[in-house]
Amino acid sequence: MGAGLGTGDARRRPAGLGPDGVARRLAIGGEAVGLGRAAGQAEYEAWGRFVRIAAWGVLGRRVEIDGEVPALAEVVERMGEPRWRARLGMVRACMQLLDGRFADSAATAADAAALGAAPHLQVVLASHAAVLTGEGLPEVEARVRTLLDGAPFFARGWHASVLGAMGRQAEAEPLWRAVAPHVGDMPRATPEWLVATSGHARLCVLFDDVATAAGVYAMLEPFAELLVGGPADTPLCGPVALDLGRLAWLLGDRARARAHLADALACAEAVHDLPHTGWAHLELARTADRPGGAEARAHLDAASALAARLGMAPLVAACAALATVTSRGPLSPRETEVATLVADGLTNRGIAERLHLSERTVENHVSSIMRRTGLTSRAGVAALVVGRPA
Repeated sequence: MGAGLGTGDARRRPAGLGPDGVARRLAIGGEAVGLGRAAGQAEYEAWGRFVRIAAWGVLGRRVEIDGEVPALAEVVERMGEPRWRARLGMVRACMQLLDGRFADSAATAADAAALGAAPHLQVVLASHAAVLTGEGLPEVEARVRTLLDGAPFFARGWHASVLGAMGRQAEAEPLWRAVAPHVGDMPRATPEWLVATSGHARLCVLFDDVATAAGVYAMLEPFAELLVGGPADTPLCGPVALDLGRLAWLLGDRARARAHLADALACAEAVHDLPHTGWAHLELARTADRPGGAEARAHLDAASALAARLGMAPLVAACAALATVTSRGPLSPRETEVATLVADGLTNRGIAERLHLSERTVENHVSSIMRRTGLTSRAGVAALVVGRPA
């Protein structure tokens, strides 16, 4: 969510920075490459290729990205400027993150930092990796908090996302409640819009914010075929369709959720976005028509295998929770959390206090859990969570 704190010289940014302007950015990038070659201006060509890498990323065109990065590297080598070497390093670190090569990405980003890469770009990349892996979150949260002094209002959503990933919902939710009424106010023709709005979608799901979710869904739906991304030296954050699928599930539309999630899986696989391929598999397992059926098991097995191979602890935990809790019915992430606390012996009031929800909301979640799983008692829910016969 942090890609919108400013990257590079704003005077050199092309117009049409929002998701509507991807084709225009490709055209402008191509013109800059041609002009740079014709005029012998390597920096023009470098900027053109940099802009095109970002556009190809949002379009999910990995073949084109993998052709453009070496071409940019050749131009940067001719230029020999540390700032462009740093920028190229950040581009490579983002591509390694896409491949789930978290350690390589961190090392490449550190090299870029030594060459003078912007500090806020380091925080953006580190926060994205930390949320995916669960590693280094306290350090990232402290850096994000420091960086937010004087940052745009919507950057609070970034901080809320990091806090949520840490399980610090009591601190995250007030930040989200401050941002939520204004999600429609952010100009769409900005590089921050798609990244921020994707983050808003995830916060809607985290806090069961159905009222805001409908509006965020409507804002994202026109861009269902894109990946979430900003400039080329910031990470791609998964398919828009993944956020749409989660929102549709939150809004109670299973068919639409399933369609979006299938698209998200295809998109993530096509661009070799391994972390979000894993998450798309998990969401398809969660929303399967037959929980515990062959399709659900196949998706869950695929998600679990990727999570283990890449070292994505949050996805590992989510797969384990789904395997135990949803063996007799699909549950939302919040319902899974509530069911786990029921198994821990907490009362509705205790769960409400733990999750900072109203007691009535918890009652509704418990009723929904019983309805979806076919259970009739809290003891049955607890038995299901710990893997005993109900």
